[in-house]
Amino acid sequence: MTTVLITGANRGIGLQLTKHYANEEFKVYALCRTPSEAADLKSVEGNVHIHQLDVTDPASIKRLKDEIGNEPIDIFINNGGIYGGHNQELGTMNYSDWEKTLATNTIGPVRMVEAFYPNLKAAKEAKLITISSLMGSIEDASRGNIFYRTSKTAVNMAMHCIASDAKEDNITCIVMHPGWVQTDMGGENAPITTEESVDGIVHVISGLSTYDSGKFLNFRGEEIPW
Repeated sequence: MTTVLITGANRGIGLQLTKHYANEEFKVYALCRTPSEAADLKSVEGNVHIHQLDVTDPASIKRLKDEIGNEPIDIFINNGGIYGGHNQELGTMNYSDWEKTLATNTIGPVRMVEAFYPNLKAAKEAKLITISSLMGSIEDASRGNIFYRTSKTAVNMAMHCIASDAKEDNITCIVMHPGWVQTDMGGENAPITTEESVDGIVHVISGLSTYDSGKFLNFRGEEIPW
């Protein structure tokens, strides 16, 4: 049985990924900060195991690791993240918000990979996907949104570095832009539904090989400039 681990599984892209893989009869570890408030996630039928996780809390990650143990993980999706608030321009900068954004979007995913790397190595051909954003592309940089942009640029580089070592362990590591999606973060005016985005994401994941390790792709499988 294929085992999938998904962070930020309680809403948006993470919830839709959980629904998809559960429907495919995969075993899904669905992780979120507050499971007691995740009614939509709890309603997903299938082999879904909901666990509490705060990626900014090392103790929370350790507890999750103890609960899952050494079970091989075939597909690992770092999906959880935050936008970082609205004061992201010079003259209005809230540095504590920036630190929180980096802790959640950059350091948290790396902590998770470090904790569960043995589980990925234990799988035959593991795939490690971090949901990033086109806003993390330096070539696409424009004004504002400094906290969010830098957190995504940093996690892109972190995963690009990890990809080199992971490839030697037969782990394919990529970062992926899901598109501008109709989620709480993307807003209702976004042109892409969560279903459309996730259909693309899972199609790309299914076709990945170690040849792709270290790439920055969008949900259509097209490469994005770093």
